[in-house]
Amino acid sequence: RTNKNDKIRLSNWSSDIYESLIKHNLALAKFTKKTKYYQNKAFIYSERNKASVLAAAIAETQSKHFAGIPDSLINKEDKLKKEIAYCEKEIAQTLNQNELQKFRIHLFELNKSYRNLITNLETQYPKYFQLKYQRNDNFSSLNIIQTLKPFETLISYTIDEQNETFYSFVFTNKKMKVYAEPLSKDLDKSITGLRNGILYHSKSVFESSSSRLYEIMLKNKINKNTQNLYWIPDGRLGVIPIEVLITKKSKLLLPYKEQAFLVKKYNISHHYSASMLSNETKKNEYATEICLAAPVDFSSQKGSISASLPGTIEEVNEIANSFTSQNKKALSFTYSLASESLLKSGIFDNTRYIHLATHGWVDEKKPELSKIILPEKKNSLEDGVLYAGEIYNLKLNTELVTLSACQTGLGKITKGEGMIGMSRSLLYAGAKNVMVSLWSVSDESTFLLMKNFYSTLLKKNDSGFSSSLREAKLNLIQSNNYSDPYFWAAFTLLGK
Repeated sequence: RTNKNDKIRLSNWSSDIYESLIKHNLALAKFTKKTKYYQNKAFIYSERNKASVLAAAIAETQSKHFAGIPDSLINKEDKLKKEIAYCEKEIAQTLNQNELQKFRIHLFELNKSYRNLITNLETQYPKYFQLKYQRNDNFSSLNIIQTLKPFETLISYTIDEQNETFYSFVFTNKKMKVYAEPLSKDLDKSITGLRNGILYHSKSVFESSSSRLYEIMLKNKINKNTQNLYWIPDGRLGVIPIEVLITKKSKLLLPYKEQAFLVKKYNISHHYSASMLSNETKKNEYATEICLAAPVDFSSQKGSISASLPGTIEEVNEIANSFTSQNKKALSFTYSLASESLLKSGIFDNTRYIHLATHGWVDEKKPELSKIILPEKKNSLEDGVLYAGEIYNLKLNTELVTLSACQTGLGKITKGEGMIGMSRSLLYAGAKNVMVSLWSVSDESTFLLMKNFYSTLLKKNDSGFSSSLREAKLNLIQSNNYSDPYFWAAFTLLGK
């Protein structure tokens, strides 16, 4: 058995094998009569190459609840996982070699204890073993086709660097179509240009990069009846906010209000893999409709992250009022009440929506050190920093977690597993959907976006998060001050 990081490294290594299998099966599809059979095999290998470690970890967590394992053993496992996460965090942070060696020895012993515990669970509870390791060998493209509605399209990508090929698996409720195209030499240049054009407000760079990425990724691939577009990026594609892609390039630099943005045509969301997206989960009953947290004051923190966020008070109060005005229970925590210990206390665990308006910081080299800042009082046992490694150990039962913070959608890009950061840890912790940001955001535009998002969500009820997010973005596009993609395109939905 290997730990989480070892599994991710193994997934990274196995990507080359899966890409070769995709290539050979599509070649067989082209030169034999079994076209659909080999196209389906290619898709299965593409799917196995996406977030397999995350999917297995979620399946393992869920299997415990159906295997009759006593709470005492689950609590013992939880304690070990928290201690392991703490050690991993300290190892990532510690520079002193003597201290580093102590933590490494302790981590070795903890991992040994954890492996022994899991081995005993698998032996004593055969159903747990069965549920944990069962593989759905019957999963195929047909599962995705049957899941989709007539107005939905799903596109899953695989970038094969070795063979310089760009694969697109495009699904509707009727069929799967496969595109194997030469990998565009200007793909990386266009991705960089798109992000720089947005962040530095260069309209010409943005427009050329945006329209080029649309040609590479989506042109002539979306069914004309599509309303909901699900996309499964691969590797560096995960940093693209595809809502901003321009479907019709103009000879003149148009005002942003008049641009043919993709978001004007579709409700858009993305996920780590098609199989995870297609897993329908039943609606739960929740003790609280929404919990909101806004620490506002970060003076106890060091560096630029100490800047206060006064606008978040109005943000959480406005959202809370929109729920209470409809007799829906909303719990709002601000200043010192919005703490790390509060989030870990369990009060957020059975909440339909969780909204955290605070500072966030992503460590792309050591994703376990990516963090959400929820300051603590001086005498608290917590340090006021909720690391991604700690989020894995939360027990969330929520339909949506919104991180109204900067760059929370970024992380370390790995082959096969995709973006490793806070989004991934929240999904593992039990969030069904996550809304995060791809760059530092404006307080004023974020407030308007979130206000419109929740207002629309309450009006439309079960229409889906992507629909509400799209309407909130369209409102900003049509506004006088925030039509620039910088203000509305940062937030992206992981889920539906």
